[in-house]
Amino acid sequence: MLLALAASHAPLRIPGTASNPAMAGELRRPENAVTVFLCGDVMLGRGIDQVLPYPSNPQLHEGSITSALGYVQLAEKAHGPIP
Repeated sequence: MLLALAASHAPLRIPGTASNPAMAGELRRPENAVTVFLCGDVMLGRGIDQVLPYPSNPQLHEGSITSALGYVQLAEKAHGPIP
């Protein structure tokens, strides 16, 4: 998973707009703008349902792990018990 966050006040240049006089100028981002770039197979919270009161079936069909409970164990090992 690749996650990149960036904030910039630099002018935004749009490729291919130089030939269009109406779009030839620079666009300005608002000062509070944040650019988020997500790439790949992004799963923000794999196994999260396993810590909810009514979890779903934890069976997974992956080569490296067969139960979503394994993701819970990895998270607890890294960050401590999940309340």
